[in-house]
Amino acid sequence: MKLIGWILILFCLVWFASFTSQSLIDLTDLLLFLTALIVSIKSHEFSGYMKSYRPAKIWFVWGFILVMGIALNIGFTASKPWVELLEFRWILTFLSLIYLSRKFFNLKDNQQLTILNFLSPIVLGMNIVAIVIYFVKTEGRAGGMMNSIMPFSHNLGMLFCFYFFLVLNKHFKNLTKLDYVHLLIVLTGGFLLVATLTRGVWIGSAVGVLFSAYILNKKVFAKVFLGLAVISFVILATQPKIYDRFFGKTESETASNSERIALWKGNFRIVQDYPIWGVGFQQNKHHLRKYYDEFGYPPGQRISHAHNQYLQNWGGTGTLGLICYLAFLFFILKPVIQSISKLSTAQKYFQLGLLAALVCFLMGGLTEANFNIAKNRMLFLLIAAWAYSIALPTKRKI
Repeated sequence: MKLIGWILILFCLVWFASFTSQSLIDLTDLLLFLTALIVSIKSHEFSGYMKSYRPAKIWFVWGFILVMGIALNIGFTASKPWVELLEFRWILTFLSLIYLSRKFFNLKDNQQLTILNFLSPIVLGMNIVAIVIYFVKTEGRAGGMMNSIMPFSHNLGMLFCFYFFLVLNKHFKNLTKLDYVHLLIVLTGGFLLVATLTRGVWIGSAVGVLFSAYILNKKVFAKVFLGLAVISFVILATQPKIYDRFFGKTESETASNSERIALWKGNFRIVQDYPIWGVGFQQNKHHLRKYYDEFGYPPGQRISHAHNQYLQNWGGTGTLGLICYLAFLFFILKPVIQSISKLSTAQKYFQLGLLAALVCFLMGGLTEANFNIAKNRMLFLLIAAWAYSIALPTKRKI
């Protein structure tokens, strides 16, 4: 099989696995790494693979901070905290995705269309199955094929934002069969997005779409803003369940809000007591009970991740670790935003959709530690790799 076809299969596998199976994600992760490694070695480009993401030195600094955080707070006697560092192998996944994405987009013109011809029918099929499951199970919230609400909703937000701009590009003129597929994806994805009842993703999707619309031009931004405002008003006015969910008026929502506040307060106290190195990668939850006792919370108070990706990183890896995470995001977003004005119309809307998806994910991180969820992280890394690769000059040798 030609390289371009194999890469395309891997991309579709990432997208499909992100909505379905953790085991498939692990397998695809391994296949991505092995493919990138073999191709880079055979092409005598191994150094190019390691430098696919230009500010690659962040990885070494970040890794050192993670090791120091665990060593200073836990030492070397406990094994589990060190094993948890294996989660950080996503760095190799990201380098593999960027390397393969640059190969893919540079091999042939109009590769975005090649991807969509294969990917979009898969996405539409997954949406239809998710809707059927939602109505059959009647559990109140859409959770996709795996009935896992948080991973599904955060991936769905990125999907909706991406395809929204593919539809926006056509202006409902001269539509092809693929354009109708994209329109159906937006409609079914929008329905599922509302049905997840996930407020953070609602807000993240709106911000992502509006952010990219603003970069496109202010006139489009005004139209999109008005359209979202009207649709939101109609939904809130006609759907009491969604209204109560959005404004947190039910008893369950009040409890959920109080749990998040407790987790945020506890993690912020961790930051105050361990400001530089943090308490150790993913070790926040083991320190919460001490602070809960300080605050007077009962023994049954929920203990989990921080429900905020930035606070989770800040408490676990300290200010130094948070700076590395923000730098990682900055060095992705900056070239992507700068590239939009230089792209052709089709490429521009493709890139705007990817950017909207990235912003949606980052906004969603304010109410959920979504980068810690493997399914969400995998799709985010794929979208980031595509956007970053398109943003780089195509003639630069890898």
